[in-house]
Amino acid sequence: LRKEFADARIIPNERLMHIKDGIRVTIAGITLVRQRPGTASGVVFITLEDETGVANLVIWPIQCIPPHLYGQSKVKKRQPCQ
Repeated sequence: LRKEFADARIIPNERLMHIKDGIRVTIAGITLVRQRPGTASGVVFITLEDETGVANLVIWPIQCIPPHLYGQSKVKKRQPCQ
């Protein structure tokens, strides 16, 4: 399965610490935890595990983006998160 993932450019979680911040990646695994706090303005937190370790994901709602990404051209049409 990992060979097929590599062909699809899905990286193992153990390599995440070596990837520069802001780079888009694709990972796969089993969802251990999913949290959607009522006070998080629609943000979802997920812990995903593969055979090499765990990854903590932050999923932003489509209607807002984190302030550090707001200046990028692809997301200027959306509003920053409050």
